[in-house]
Amino acid sequence: MSTFVNRTAHLAQFVVRRGEQVIARLSGVAPDTRPVSGPWPRQPAIRLTPDTGAVSTGEVYSIHAIIDGITTEPVTTDRLDAVVTLTGCAGEGYRLLLD
Repeated sequence: MSTFVNRTAHLAQFVVRRGEQVIARLSGVAPDTRPVSGPWPRQPAIRLTPDTGAVSTGEVYSIHAIIDGITTEPVTTDRLDAVVTLTGCAGEGYRLLLD
């Protein structure tokens, strides 16, 4: 399961895609909250990568956020246990961090 963190002062929406298919949409994520999403529909087989111990699927997920009508640049990951953090402000711009 992935965790989505909103570190801004506004409500945000997180969107997760596998290819062109939207597989998760978390709307109305309040500031300083950590909603968890998953498992994804039709979850592929999970494998542990030996070097990092991270939970990986071998499939790539693209994640972006929408805040105040602004869409962030997407981040990509193959980890189902990723922590995605939305940061920034309207003056500086918003961005996603992946952990």
